[in-house]
Amino acid sequence: MSPAVPLRGLLGLWLLSGCTDPALKPYQDALTAYDQGRAALAARDDAQAAAAFAQAQALDPRSSALPLWQASALANAGRLEEADAVLTALLREQPESGIGWYNRAAYRARAGRSIEAAQDLSRAIDLKETSALRAAADPDFLPWRDDPAFQGILPRQQLIAHADGPDGAVFIGSRFVLTFGLMSLPELIPTLQIAQPETGCLEAVRIVEDRHEERDLLLRNIELTLVARAPCDTSVGPFTLRAGEEVVLLDPVRVRVEAPSTASGSRAPALPGFLPLPGDLIHGAGAVVGSGIAVRTDRGVPLSVGGHPPPITLELRVDGQPVASGGWWPLLPPALVEAGADRIPVR
Repeated sequence: MSPAVPLRGLLGLWLLSGCTDPALKPYQDALTAYDQGRAALAARDDAQAAAAFAQAQALDPRSSALPLWQASALANAGRLEEADAVLTALLREQPESGIGWYNRAAYRARAGRSIEAAQDLSRAIDLKETSALRAAADPDFLPWRDDPAFQGILPRQQLIAHADGPDGAVFIGSRFVLTFGLMSLPELIPTLQIAQPETGCLEAVRIVEDRHEERDLLLRNIELTLVARAPCDTSVGPFTLRAGEEVVLLDPVRVRVEAPSTASGSRAPALPGFLPLPGDLIHGAGAVVGSGIAVRTDRGVPLSVGGHPPPITLELRVDGQPVASGGWWPLLPPALVEAGADRIPVR
């Protein structure tokens, strides 16, 4: 599905629609034909819509938007070669039209012209009309993600992630951080699962999510703070990220905890099988996450369940600035979370 056609080139028609100057009549007629085309599209009469947009374009040949509408109607009617021709003419006059390149790429993908479609899509991405991740989610390009023509253009996953751990050994009693970097479309809501959460020597105490959004991409940096409770040479993970139909597997992170021979450690509680991501929790509501419950509240609000503070604290940041906090308890609902003066039931 190609992007919505912009209104650039039509705004002047609306401004002129109330004028009575005879010299402006062609533009008023173009606006009338455009309205007829939109009405025909709403009625799913694509052939009539294409004819109306062609008439509007003939009356206002300088419009950059009318050819896009006409091509969209033609493509919807299955007349892909005609839609291609309309956009080819537009791009000959306006080679910087990112949406023109994108839409022609979409129509060529529908027609099975993968090499030409890939070239057009690459140009649209270069012109910042869309991102590679957004294009990969488009039904027109979804079947082509593994095609050689789109290699290096379309990512095979809409969810891209990596995991990093400590460099070298950590010492008993110290804190260290596992970091997960995620890039996805903003509407994707991933879950992060630890496939083998039982380590016995590592305790999770804090999860921080820092979000940054640019255009139609959401970049998330997740920091899981662990405390080394006993000597061990173990691995945390592997990790599984899921978002809709997207699945990303991340290799386990090796952790070696060292201690003096005289040191005595203690067995740590099991790590949560699902990590609560603060940005995906609903503000002021409790949620079941794995074998526990998680809550997101305003910054600095004290939290407890039955008088016990959360063993794992949560923090949400946006562009590095803290905006919310929360907590996770290894309890099964029903439970009542005390958030300052508020009570939040979890069922």
